[in-house]
Amino acid sequence: MALREDRTNRPIITKPQLLVFKEKHGERYFHVPDDAALFKAALKVLSERFEEGCWYYKPEDKPEPPDVTEAQIETLPKSLQAAAMQKRREYNNKLRDYQFELEIFELIEKAIEKKDGRAAWRILKDRAEGEYEGCDLERYESVEDDED
Repeated sequence: MALREDRTNRPIITKPQLLVFKEKHGERYFHVPDDAALFKAALKVLSERFEEGCWYYKPEDKPEPPDVTEAQIETLPKSLQAAAMQKRREYNNKLRDYQFELEIFELIEKAIEKKDGRAAWRILKDRAEGEYEGCDLERYESVEDDED
């Protein structure tokens, strides 16, 4: 069995590219000749978005659990069990969403605080499918690349 290659330190940029952020009011372009430029641009964009205050939110209210615990549901009359179980499921879903959003927010805060461009890039790539959060690396050609 072959061991998987550790990709954490493998270069992302092997030839200069354009980093394109597709935002609500247009696109932003960054020339990224190497990973250092990529990480610097990612940290810049993530930090700006965070400071604007309208991109990323810390979840405010942790969901309140229902009055009945899972163990207590079994002791309820059969006519009430289905409704109680539904409330538990809804609570568990809301709690999972809350914890996920809190984890993302904390990752963003940590990346900015530590000025971790690699983490900023991972966060932005993970969120690239979100509305107004698209980002892509695009190759381009240069006339200097042509050999005459």
